[in-house]
Amino acid sequence: PDTLFVPEKVENIIVKSVKGEQEEVLPAGVQLVVYDQSAMLQEDSPILALYTIGLESDGYARDSEAILHIELPLAENQTAADFAQYKLVVIHADGTLTEIEYVIEEGKIIFETNMVGVFAFLPIEE
Repeated sequence: PDTLFVPEKVENIIVKSVKGEQEEVLPAGVQLVVYDQSAMLQEDSPILALYTIGLESDGYARDSEAILHIELPLAENQTAADFAQYKLVVIHADGTLTEIEYVIEEGKIIFETNMVGVFAFLPIEE
């Protein structure tokens, strides 16, 4: 029988508003949820890491227009050097990709986005 893959919820996420410290990051009762789906990748997959990032309110998915500053902890087996040849993209429902600038500092993947969905680290094409 096929085993059911349950993505691991990422803990210790830092979310800030890009507009400034006084700005509410997310509306009351809404939280950012991140699931690391990297474990479901095949060993020969070109994708380095795969995350689903979403907003939830009372367990229901939400959308937001806010630009969020997100900091995700690196997995235990990852270092900044692992990401040197990779770009971060959002994979849209229609299969198109949007590249997002990111940095790795102090053991965290740091980026800003107003999008939710599937985020993947793909090899940078020469």
